[in-house]
Amino acid sequence: MPIREGQAKKSHKTRGATIVEDVILALTDISMALRECPQCAQPNLAESNFCGSCGAPLASGSNHPSHRIRASEAEVAERKLVSIFFADIVDSTAIIEGLDPEDALDQLRPAIQAMRSAVKRYGGTLCREQGDGIMAFFGAPRADDHHAVNACLAALEIVRAVDHLTHRRMKARAGIHSGEVVVRLIEGELGPSYDASGAAVYLANRLESMALPGTVLVSAATLTLVAPYFDVVSEAPVIPKGFTQPIPVFSISGQRSISRWMARRGKGFSLFVGRQGELQCLHQLAREVERGNGHIALISGTAGSGKSRLAHEFMAGLAKEGWSIIEAEAQPAGQATPYGVLKRIVLSWLGCSELDHPATVSSALEQRLSIGDSCPPLAVTALRSILDLPVDEIVWSEAELGFRRRHVINAIKFTIGSMAKVSPLILLVEDFHWIDAESVYVIEQLEEDLPGLHLLVLGTARSVSPPLNIGRKQTRIELSALDEVAGGELLDGLLGAETGLSKLKKRLLSHTGGIPVFIEEVVRRLTDTGALVGEHGAYTLTIEPEDIGIPPSVQGIIATRVDALAAPAKRVLQSAAVIGQPITVGLLMAMSEISADQLKDAVRHLEDAGFLSPIRMAPDIEFAFPHELTREVIYSALVRDQRKALHGKALSACMQVLSDRVGEFAGPLSHHAYESHNWECFALPDRRQQERSSDLRSVRLLCSFSERLNR
Repeated sequence: MPIREGQAKKSHKTRGATIVEDVILALTDISMALRECPQCAQPNLAESNFCGSCGAPLASGSNHPSHRIRASEAEVAERKLVSIFFADIVDSTAIIEGLDPEDALDQLRPAIQAMRSAVKRYGGTLCREQGDGIMAFFGAPRADDHHAVNACLAALEIVRAVDHLTHRRMKARAGIHSGEVVVRLIEGELGPSYDASGAAVYLANRLESMALPGTVLVSAATLTLVAPYFDVVSEAPVIPKGFTQPIPVFSISGQRSISRWMARRGKGFSLFVGRQGELQCLHQLAREVERGNGHIALISGTAGSGKSRLAHEFMAGLAKEGWSIIEAEAQPAGQATPYGVLKRIVLSWLGCSELDHPATVSSALEQRLSIGDSCPPLAVTALRSILDLPVDEIVWSEAELGFRRRHVINAIKFTIGSMAKVSPLILLVEDFHWIDAESVYVIEQLEEDLPGLHLLVLGTARSVSPPLNIGRKQTRIELSALDEVAGGELLDGLLGAETGLSKLKKRLLSHTGGIPVFIEEVVRRLTDTGALVGEHGAYTLTIEPEDIGIPPSVQGIIATRVDALAAPAKRVLQSAAVIGQPITVGLLMAMSEISADQLKDAVRHLEDAGFLSPIRMAPDIEFAFPHELTREVIYSALVRDQRKALHGKALSACMQVLSDRVGEFAGPLSHHAYESHNWECFALPDRRQQERSSDLRSVRLLCSFSERLNR
C-alpha cells in the first residue's frame, strides 16, 4: 500500500506594507527607464535594443541611475535538468531542546559543516541552509551530465559522516529527485545567490521528509540516471502531500565501484561500426610499442562519438595478445583533488578499487612491492600518500610540496616502468579533460622514459579548444560523427534491416547527427517509453517523428558542453538556436550586443567546437547545427521571457538583413512573430516595400493566422 505523507501546518507571514513599497518602487524604476523609438515613438524598456512595435534599432540608453534596475531585483534565469537535493538532521528539535542557543549551534554545526563539505566535494551548488539541514542542486548553474550520481554520492557521504559524529543520537537523511527546474542567479544586496523553482524541488523536499533516519530516498527519475552506480532497495510507493497518485521511491543501500564505461557497458552494446581506420592506426602504434618504442596517443571527439568504445575494443584485442592493462578514469568532481587520477592508476595496478578497505589496499601494496626490483628511496611512502594510507615518515610530513612531487614521480615511474620493461603495457586514462593538474603533470613525465619501454599511454578526451596534450609527441586520433553508411549499419543492428524502417532510420540519423551514443540512447528511450513498439525488424513508431524528443542522458551531455563555453559564445549560440534558419553572421550581428570582432571570434570558436557548421558560402556564410538535438537542448534551456525577447530580436533582424528574401523565409518570419507576439513588424522602412508587396502579403497571411491561433 502506498504511504501517504502526514499533513503539516505552515505558518505564513505577511509583509504587506513592504511588498507594496517594493512594487511601487519597481514600477517607478521601470516607468522612468522607458525610452521612445526614434521612428515610431513607441515607448520601450531601457534594456531593449529594438523597438517592440516597428523593430527599428534603439539608441543606447542613458547610464543615469534612474535608468538602471536595482541590483537586488536583477536576476538571470535558465531552465536546467538537475538533481535537487535536500538533507537534514532527524529530530533536531529533541537534540537541542533546553540548550542555550550557542550550545545548540555547537551541537548542530559539525553536521551542517559535513553537509556543506560533501556538496562542495561533488560539485553541487548550496542553495540555502535551513537551521538543521540544507537544500542544494547538482547540474547547475553549470550543467553536468553526472549530476544525479554526484548528488547520490554527496548524500551517502553526509549520512555516513553524521553517523560518525561524537553525538551518537544524531542521524541524517536525504531526498533526491531529478527533473527540470528554473535556476536563477539573484543579485541581492548581500551578494549573488542561486535559487531553483519547479515541481522537482517540491518532490525532492517531500522525499527527504519521508526518508528514514540514516537513509537516502530517491525518485524513479533519479534512479534511471544512477542505477548502474548504486545498490538500491525498492520501497513501498508513497503519496506525498499534494500528489494524488503513488510515487515509486527507492533507498540507496550501497555504492558500486564502477566507471562510466562500465555503467554504459551494463546497458548492452550495439554494433561496433565506422571506426576501422582509427582501430588500424591504434594497432600500428601497438606494434611499435612491442618493439620497445613507447608511445602516447589521445582519442578525442565530441561527447558521444564513441571514444571509450574504440579504446576498449582496441584493448580487448591487446588483452588476448597478453598485454598488461592499467586503467583509470578522471571525474568532473575530482578536478580539485590532487593526485586523484594517480590514485586510481595505482589502485588498478594493485587490483583494488576505491571502495576497498584501507587495510586491504595496504596489504595489496606490500605484497606487490615484495616481488620484483627494489624500490627507490621513499617510493613506498609516496605510494601510500597517493593511496591516502597513513604515512609515518617525518621527513615526508615536513617536506615541501616540490620534494613530495619529485618522489611521487619517481614512484610512478618505478611502478609503470617495472612492468613495461619486460612486457607490453597499456595505460588508459579516460576523460582526460577532467584530470587534476597534479596527475597530468606526473603522467607527462613518463614521456622521457618512453624510449626503451613497451608502454602505450592512451587517453580519451572530449574535443576542446585549444586541444589537449598528454605529451609533446603524441598521436591524436580525432573521431567524427558516423557517416550515413555506418549510421545505417548501426541502426540495422538496433532496429533490423527491413526496408519498412528506412523512414524512421533517416529521421533518427538527422535527429542525432550520426553520433553513435546519441543514436543508442534515443532508440533505448523510444523503446522504454513505448513510443517504439514491436520486435527487432518490425518496429513501429507510435508518435510523430518530430516528437522523438531528447533523452535526459543526452540532454545532460549536450548542456555540459554548452555551459563550458564563454558567456559571449553561449549567447551567440542561444541566438542561433532561436533563429533556426537561416543562421548567418549578419543576422547574429543584428541580434547581438557585442562588437563585430567579438562576434566573429565567437562564431569561429563555435565552429571549431563543432556547434555550428557552414552549409553555404554565398550570398552570406550560412551555418547550421550539426544535429537537431543540440539546437533543441539550447532552445529548451531558455525561459519564456528570454525566448520571447530573442524571437522579437530575430524577427527584427530578419526584416532588416533579409529584406530582399522575405518571401523565401515566410515560415520562419511568421514563427518569430508568433513566439514574440509581435504582429506589427512587417512594414519595411523604405520605399521598396511596394516592389515586394506580394512577398509581404504571404507573410502577413501566415502571421494573421498565427495571431488568431495565439489568441
